[in-house]
Amino acid sequence: MKHVFDELEFDSKITADEMFIMEEDYVVSPSIYETVTQGLYLASKNPNYFGVVLDITDGGVHRERGNQGGQDWYEITFRTGPMAIGRKTWQKIVNAKDEFCHRDEYNWDWSVVWLANKNLIPYKVLAPSIAQVQHIGLDGMHVNNEEATTKAGKRDKAKLQRAAANWHIPQPYHGSG
Repeated sequence: MKHVFDELEFDSKITADEMFIMEEDYVVSPSIYETVTQGLYLASKNPNYFGVVLDITDGGVHRERGNQGGQDWYEITFRTGPMAIGRKTWQKIVNAKDEFCHRDEYNWDWSVVWLANKNLIPYKVLAPSIAQVQHIGLDGMHVNNEEATTKAGKRDKAKLQRAAANWHIPQPYHGSG
């Protein structure tokens, strides 16, 4: 992230007003763009919102929140996962870049939580009632290839391949707004 802050000059060269941040190990809903667009529009109406979070289960910790039913938006506290933010929130993060990078440059979501706890950015986000992403990282994306050649590693790889059968495309969301 320090590279993004210091060397890419994001603010001076890119005219986008929104940013979608997600790691490579997520499966997304077919309505992700619509959800992000609608959520950011609603969040922009309230300065107490940081942005929009798309994994309402906090990385699977709160699985019961994975499908609240209906098409409503909920206010929750940001903890982890893919998010969308507006330029004003991005600028607050840029303004706190030293604090952000000093805390934990690799785990950007924990640095975001840190900034919120220090009141440098809002801590509330809007979340759709239906999870719009599914994290698959622990079930296959982050496997050490060297370990996959051992007998135990081959068993783990087979286990991961079976787990992949349970991955699903999150349901579309057409929230009220």
